[in-house]
This record gives sequence, structure tokens and C-alpha cells, in this order.
Amino acid sequence: MAGRKQPQPFDPERAAILDDPERERWLSTRRIVSMLDVRDGMQVLDYGAGTGRYALSIARAHPGARVTAFDIQEKMLNIVNQRVSESGLQNLRIAGPDASAVEQQHFDRALGVHLLHEIDDEHLEHIAGTLKRGGSLLMIDWDRDVERDFGPPPGHVHTLDEAVERLRRAGFTTEVLDSPDFPYHFAIRAMRP
Repeated sequence: MAGRKQPQPFDPERAAILDDPERERWLSTRRIVSMLDVRDGMQVLDYGAGTGRYALSIARAHPGARVTAFDIQEKMLNIVNQRVSESGLQNLRIAGPDASAVEQQHFDRALGVHLLHEIDDEHLEHIAGTLKRGGSLLMIDWDRDVERDFGPPPGHVHTLDEAVERLRRAGFTTEVLDSPDFPYHFAIRAMRP
């Protein structure tokens, strides 16, 4: 469990909180999709896709890209599956719960929102291994140094410096992104050299 701060995975029974419209005020989906810098023909991985909120938005915004929503929790995958079926999107597939479901893929972009504090270093290395050379991971997570009265407790999340160090240990080069739209989060672009 090296690196993980959250003692247990997010409870799928609380999945509705992930889609609360209030979250858009401080974690804009449109801004996240823009920061990913996706272009036609790219393969995109939403790692820890949860309810599919971001994967669906990426697929809608970039019909010329192929998006994969990956999660290790069966209940979350069921939610995503239903939403994908209802959406009619042809450029979005679902993978999981076994990590081998994405091992043979070579992604140009990966996204991890509210993920870093819940995964071990081996999962970061797994993400790095799924990326093409020159591919990048956009990691957005709670910033322990920012006061808030919601979200995980401060002891369950990273400081920006801790996050950068974890990503570097996993083999990424990192760029901290200016993210004033995200008052409670840091945003890091982690590149596979």
C-alpha cells in the first residue's frame, strides 16, 4: 500500500456525490476535458472512472478519439455501463475490474481525478506502462494544504510536493499546471519520457 493515503476505496454506495452539480463550481468538467489536450485519433484512458462522468464528457467532446473508462469496482462499472448504453456513444468502451483489461493498450492521454490518494504506487506504475512514449497523465486531486469542510480528511490526501514525488518515483516527468479554477485541488501533467 505504498503511497496510498485513503485507507479504503471510495464507497460505490456514495456514487451520487460524484455527480453532484455543485461540484462543477470548483471542479469544472469542461476545464478538465480542455486540459487533457485530446486530438482526433488519440486513445484516452480515464483511470478510476467512477460513474463515468469524465469519460463520457471526453467522448462527447472528442468524437474522433477513442476513450476507455477503467475502474476496479464492479458497482462503478455497472453505473458506467448503463450510462454508456444510454448515451449511444460509439467511441467509449468500458474496462475492468482487472487491471489486465488495459495492459495491452497504448494510450496517448490518461486522466486521474480524485485518484492519487486512493491508489498504490504499483497502480501509478501500471498507468505509466499503459501510456505511449510521450503520452501524458493529467492528475487532479485534493490538495492537503487547502482548507475545506468537505471531501476526504486532510490526512487522507497529499500535498502538492508529495504528489509530484510519487509521480516521479513512478517514472513520470511532471509539470504543475496553473489551476485557479480548482480552488481545492492541484493539477499535474505527468509525462512518460
